[in-house]
Amino acid sequence: LNQVGLPEAQAMWYGSQGFIGYQLCALIAQHWLVKKACLIPARDAVRKGYKFTVNDGTEVAPEVMDAIKRANKRFRLNRSLIEFVNMGRVFGIRVALSVVESSDPDYYVKPFNPDGVTPGSYKGITQVDPYWCVPELSSRAASDPAALDFYEPTYWVINGRRIHKSHL
Repeated sequence: LNQVGLPEAQAMWYGSQGFIGYQLCALIAQHWLVKKACLIPARDAVRKGYKFTVNDGTEVAPEVMDAIKRANKRFRLNRSLIEFVNMGRVFGIRVALSVVESSDPDYYVKPFNPDGVTPGSYKGITQVDPYWCVPELSSRAASDPAALDFYEPTYWVINGRRIHKSHL
């Protein structure tokens, strides 16, 4: 360290400022006060509820809104939202993946296409802890600092399965 002109104490200070790792984040989050600090903002955000709207401002038929509300209960959206924010605060990131049953074996390898979600094929949202996700960069994203997607993974490998970033 002294050969590069950086005092050891200063190097150790900078080294101690690094990321502690996802496993240690999970262990620290088991403490009651840390758990509360991560969970309460998530519960508060969902407690007052939310309103569904259409982007262009048109009115939606009440039966359509009722169907959306029933689907949210069936898919336990509030519970998923709370878990997403809570674990996002624990790890600094949370990965949400929409589960779609598709006859296409490469459904998740291809970029997301809403037309590929057929009636009844959507099964809900699964959430993955970041230590189960491995980034896979394209050669351009890994080597060209001028690229718009520089250092952004094109795919994520989750449990040996390659998933295009647009699905997450």
